[in-house]
Amino acid sequence: MGLPKHEKLRSARDREFQRKVIEALVSKSEETPASSLLRRVFGRILKVINNGAFLAALGIAVSFGVFYHRTYVECIGDSRKFLGEYNAVRMEVLQRQAYFAATAYAAKSIKDLQNTLSQNKYYDRQFREDTMVDLLARQAVQATSIDMRAVAPDPLRKMLEQAEAFQKYKPLFFTGVILEGTLTDSDLPAIKQLATPALQADALSLVLDFRNVPQIECTPQNIFALMWGERPITIRKFDAGSFVEREKIHQQIEAQRNHLAPLSPTLPSEGTGGSVATKP
Repeated sequence: MGLPKHEKLRSARDREFQRKVIEALVSKSEETPASSLLRRVFGRILKVINNGAFLAALGIAVSFGVFYHRTYVECIGDSRKFLGEYNAVRMEVLQRQAYFAATAYAAKSIKDLQNTLSQNKYYDRQFREDTMVDLLARQAVQATSIDMRAVAPDPLRKMLEQAEAFQKYKPLFFTGVILEGTLTDSDLPAIKQLATPALQADALSLVLDFRNVPQIECTPQNIFALMWGERPITIRKFDAGSFVEREKIHQQIEAQRNHLAPLSPTLPSEGTGGSVATKP
């Protein structure tokens, strides 16, 4: 008579268990030092990974990395947008001031000059509702958020602003405003005489602005400050020295940029011994 069914199953399980034990003993005896070390290392790694504290730390690290990257991308985007807005305001200001000087030079009377300037001439449609005073105030606020210590000085404009003869007519050439009763036709010769150097100063300022190189600096230090809620200066401008050097720098930036932030070229004051000056 054969064995009962449950006895057959128990016997099969015993044989399978014995087989696995023998295989385990054989494999352990054949294990090399390298495989043993590898097995222990992986075992410790799995033990660490399964630890709750490690998982919590990993979650914090991942969250911080995501927050850092998002802040970095926002820094680049906000800085580029701000730089574009500043350049647009700056260009409008210089063009209007050049227009004031040209209009003053061609005026036949103070009344004629007042009528022409009252038309609120504009060049960019986005500023059609802004007066010159509005633009100058906006430019002054924006300039505090840009590091301009390495911008080339504007000697002609500085000399013009410090001239004693220019003080009486500064509102005319800077803001295009003539207060009622402050000027008469007898002032026209002096105004016309100052109009030429004022126009030259505006042209030189425009040329120097074109020669300056803007640099966005979303460095780790600035990113951490932004994450902390501060407002660091992330834009600086410096004078390339010439238009040829400016073009070389732009080509270098374009060739090596990572599509998130421009390459940081060497400032003239750092590598070439260029002068550093503050421009208002």
